[in-house]
Amino acid sequence: MIKISPLDKARELGNSISQSDEYTNLRKAEEAFHNDNESVKLLKDLEVKKKKYESLISSDNINNKIIKSLFEEIKDIEKKIANNLIIQNLYDCQLKYDKLIKNVNTIIGYMIGSTAQSKSGRSGCKGSCSGCKK
Repeated sequence: MIKISPLDKARELGNSISQSDEYTNLRKAEEAFHNDNESVKLLKDLEVKKKKYESLISSDNINNKIIKSLFEEIKDIEKKIANNLIIQNLYDCQLKYDKLIKNVNTIIGYMIGSTAQSKSGRSGCKGSCSGCKK
């Protein structure tokens, strides 16, 4: 019997993941996002406003009027993000890709007898792989 190296299998797995719909859709969504200045600006603006908001809240000199105004700006940006199809597609593709990777890791853990628990304290794998299939 020929032994197959785990590293060879890892390369094979990496190649398979790179050819998956989840991966290719994520790469396309990332490219569309980076090519759309409005989408990029929305997320950068949100990040800047949130940092400023957090800084103001944690400062000794709290100005409720400024904080409230900034909070409203953040909510407005979040609404724009929720209505931005490019960003929403990116988020959706990222979630699907993350689920694929989580399922791969769960299966690997199961196959090597890992007893790792999810954050909820329950094992992610039920043993049948039925939840891991598309």
